[in-house]
Amino acid sequence: MSDLGWVREMSDDSTATVELAQIDAVELAELCSFIEVWLTGADPAVAASLDRYVGAPGYSLFKLRNDLARWAELLMTRSPKP
Repeated sequence: MSDLGWVREMSDDSTATVELAQIDAVELAELCSFIEVWLTGADPAVAASLDRYVGAPGYSLFKLRNDLARWAELLMTRSPKP
């Protein structure tokens, strides 16, 4: 188990590449954005629930929102390989 409890750290650019159809990447990016925006106005109980789920300090609702926004941006801006 990691320092973040049951949640593993987000991957970086050194992980294996997975290819998605462009429409799937767009839908996944939209889903990430939707959840990130929803979490912006979430009740404090949501943050408390995340803390309990993670099981260790270090991964906050703020970090989750930032990760979702980053993934949405990456999915929308990376050009497909020819």
